Amino acid sequence: VDTRQRLASDVAMLDGLVGGRFDLVTDFAWPYALRILSAAVGVSLEAAEYLANLGAVVLNTMAAAPSTIDGVRAALAAADQLQGWLATGLTEHASCGLVKALNSVWHDPELGPRPATAAFTQVITGAMEPVVTTLCVLAERVGRDELRELPVPVLREEVLRLATPFRLAVRYARCPLEIGGHPLSEGDRVALHLGTANVDPEVVPDPLAVRSRQTQTHLAFGLGPHYCPGAGIAR
Repeated sequence: VDTRQRLASDVAMLDGLVGGRFDLVTDFAWPYALRILSAAVGVSLEAAEYLANLGAVVLNTMAAAPSTIDGVRAALAAADQLQGWLATGLTEHASCGLVKALNSVWHDPELGPRPATAAFTQVITGAMEPVVTTLCVLAERVGRDELRELPVPVLREEVLRLATPFRLAVRYARCPLEIGGHPLSEGDRVALHLGTANVDPEVVPDPLAVRSRQTQTHLAFGLGPHYCPGAGIAR
């Protein structure tokens, strides 16, 4: 409730700006993403920013092309710090539903701390980067007509489709196959360009337009066995 009220006041403030200047990311989108993360994990805004910055290190390494060994090392160090925070947070924030779920993964003999940390990292980036990206896309591409005419669920999915915060995903071939004339062997790595797929005119007619569509399927959060656990928070 507090987050909704704060967002409403922020929107009113932005709506009242006449000739003023502000940075959408640093002055609005990033602080709001931190409030979402704070509510999801049950921590202070200061703690949420600490977690978000560690998540950003991991995210930047995954999103950068090509990856560098220094970037990978930085991401692994950030993951270690997240695991260290979670080891303490499991006790200090035990009443939070998300932390309870992570606690069960942490103490599962078949899983353990590393999978719990991986899930925690995905929730952090899924609660942070999509919110920042989608708020920016909403501000830049959606007019008042769309805001008045489209139902919120439709508008939300269209913005997520256009935003596609995580534009690349990696998969591995399970058997020999051919993609676009390129033969692949079992185990070959394939980079999926989710952002490109979400604006494929053969799948989404008039892909850059924000409008109601019969189907709202998109790949902003992945698909299949691997799906972003932060998707619900971002939505």
